[in-house]
Amino acid sequence: MKPILDISGLSVAYPGPNGTVHALRDLNFSVEEKEIFGIIGESGAGKTTICSVLMGRLPPNVRCRGLANFKGYSLTALSPKAFKKIYTRKIALVPQGTDSLNPLITIGDHLTETLNIAMPSVRRAPIRQRALELLEWFDLPDPPKLLDRYPFQLSGGMNQRVLLCLAFAGTPDLVICDEPTKSLDPDLKERVISFLKQISLKENLAQVMVTHDLTAARKLCRHLAVLHRGRIVETGPTDSLLDHPLHPYTRALVRALPENGMHPMALPDWDRIPAGGSCAFSPWCEAAPKCEGRPNFPTEVLPNHKVWCSHA
Repeated sequence: MKPILDISGLSVAYPGPNGTVHALRDLNFSVEEKEIFGIIGESGAGKTTICSVLMGRLPPNVRCRGLANFKGYSLTALSPKAFKKIYTRKIALVPQGTDSLNPLITIGDHLTETLNIAMPSVRRAPIRQRALELLEWFDLPDPPKLLDRYPFQLSGGMNQRVLLCLAFAGTPDLVICDEPTKSLDPDLKERVISFLKQISLKENLAQVMVTHDLTAARKLCRHLAVLHRGRIVETGPTDSLLDHPLHPYTRALVRALPENGMHPMALPDWDRIPAGGSCAFSPWCEAAPKCEGRPNFPTEVLPNHKVWCSHA
């Protein structure tokens, strides 16, 4: 199957107080149609930077090289004006945090504005009906009344579901989900996971899900990429990767899960990251003295399961 999104050699760097910060280093992955592809890693790994690249939202002082091809569009080369033409219609974002909702306009106005962009030729009555359907899909209570309410009148979980409604309003081909289950209670998280799975099949759309929630990633994603300090260190089918983690960083993430005893992992300091192309995990890896932190090339240890570590 032809990929709907193809990332090749993607690198992002920006100036920091102590010199250049390499947020992403030489990323390579692809997403097929109808696939939910997961990118996992701790805070600071570079997950949100990937979202910014795919949505054309990098600040002007950031250096970006490499390719991000989406259905014939080069996302790293599109101007803001050109990106507006495909936003909502072909590609959409579920942002992290609900502060992106305008507190001065109603939920109905949020949805109407988005739907007018996605379906400019549709009249007002069908637009309202579509808005009500979206709210019902996500189990939001009393949709007709909700249209007249403001974000500050809703709970955090309800606003998170409104963001999901906005992203899927125009039935785009690709949705970028930045921590879509964050701040949701367990029951609501299960309902959102179920919807995200169903809509990919029903609407024939693909999703890129960036998250630190490995439990949600297992339930949603067909394939995973493990991101550590801007580099992909392991990729593979979700069950294979989580049941048989090969990279020492991936093993540390899996050990930190509640069902595995919640063994804590020390959060690395950026100042300790080796310079150049050296392995970024070497300061915390027991095997590092043997490989001296040298960079590694991907090795396919299990079927379609690759790891960037000479000790795997």
